[in-house]
Parts: sequence; C-alpha cells; structure tokens
Amino acid sequence: MAAIKPLVQIPLLKEDNFTTWLIDVRATLRKNKLWKYTQTKYQSSEGESRAEWAEHAMEAADYLTPLISTSIKQRLREEHFDDGYALLTRVKELLLPLGETQFMRLTRELYTLKYNNFVKEGAKEYRTASVNLITHIKLLEERIDSTKVELTNDKRSLLALTMALWGETRYHSLIQIWNSTPDITFERARQMLLEEDQRSDEGLKIRGPDFAAKVKSERGKCWHCGKPGHREDQCWEKKKEQEGKDQKE
Repeated sequence: MAAIKPLVQIPLLKEDNFTTWLIDVRATLRKNKLWKYTQTKYQSSEGESRAEWAEHAMEAADYLTPLISTSIKQRLREEHFDDGYALLTRVKELLLPLGETQFMRLTRELYTLKYNNFVKEGAKEYRTASVNLITHIKLLEERIDSTKVELTNDKRSLLALTMALWGETRYHSLIQIWNSTPDITFERARQMLLEEDQRSDEGLKIRGPDFAAKVKSERGKCWHCGKPGHREDQCWEKKKEQEGKDQKE
C-alpha cells in the first residue's frame, strides 16, 4: 500500500472549515485513486472484489483520520474509522448545515465569490484558481441543497439586502442579527435597517460634520484587518492566521 501524498498542506477539519477542507481532501484522494471509496458503498460493477474494495476504503479512512480534529473525532464511532465512505458520510451529517440561517449564509457566500480569492500569491497557473473556484461553487451548491430550504420571494429580497450591505461596518451587528434569526422576514429587516439609519443620522447631526466625514471614511473596510477594498470573508490576513492556528494543532 503506497503512502498517500497530499497535493497541498491540509489543515485539521473543524466546525467552520468543512467546505475548504473537503476541496483539498477530494483533490488528494482523486489524485491517489481513492475518492470513489468515500462516495459509495461496495459496487460489484467496478470490477473489484469486496475484499479489495474494503481495503481501499480503509486506506481512504486511514488518510482522513489524522486530518480530523479531536472534537469531531469524539463524535464518531469506531466503525467509522475503518471505512472511508462511512467516515466521510458521518462527518457530512455532523457538519453540513440545516435550516434557513445556514441557507441564507451559504447562498450569500455563493453569489459573492470572487475569482481573485482563489489566486494564491505568486501563483503561476491561473487554471488552478479556476478549478478551485468551480469546485467551491459546486460544493456550496451541494451544501445549499442539503439545507432543504426553498428560496422564496421574501428570502430572495432579504438575501439581496444582506449582500448589498455586506462589508459596511455600521451594519455589521444588524447583519449578524439577521443571520442568527431563522424566522426573520424582509419586512422586519427593512424596518430594522431604517431605524438603524435614523439613529445614525441623528448621531451624525449631534457630533457635527467632522465626525460624519470620519465615519464615511471607515465604510467599506474589512471587519478583521481594517483595510479597505475587501470583506472579512475575503481577508488574506485572517486566512493566514487561521492556517497558523491549524498548523499548531
């Protein structure tokens, strides 16, 4: 049994990085001809004996196991670690989102993806970025479908409003409330937005024109690093910090 060589350094799987983790894992397992053993049970039509299939499925599981954080391993059973399909299926059950809150978050992410986020610094091949972007789109679509939530007209309006305000610092807390409130409606979000704007306008009038100019200059900046031109979910500094934490673990 040849050792599996990862294409990239893969961080530990945690509660919040399943999508990007799966992209790297899938690429490596495909390269090593093991991906199919994580996607289905034994298939006699594949021309392998049940014993051969089981051996490859265990090999896939052995590769995945060290890439899973302890907190998630504790929620798995012993038999999951002997079969790549059983292991990945259970991980998906634990981490794939359910409900309207996750549906709105993932749909917003899908429609705000930027190609430049997939071009790594110093990269010489743009094709790799394109492949990663396309793969990420398909994974997001799969996770959105798994929520079993229908995109109604009200949800579509709320989603459009959230996306339009995304990155505006003064609406950060407002968007967090919407994202964490499953039964939020567009009409309620609209009222909250107008109330927030009214409070902000009144505050600007009290503080004067100099303060208003300062607030305006702060808009459009990243909530993580404070630099303009990108959102928090696009922040390379945040990604580097997370990668550093993952490597330490």
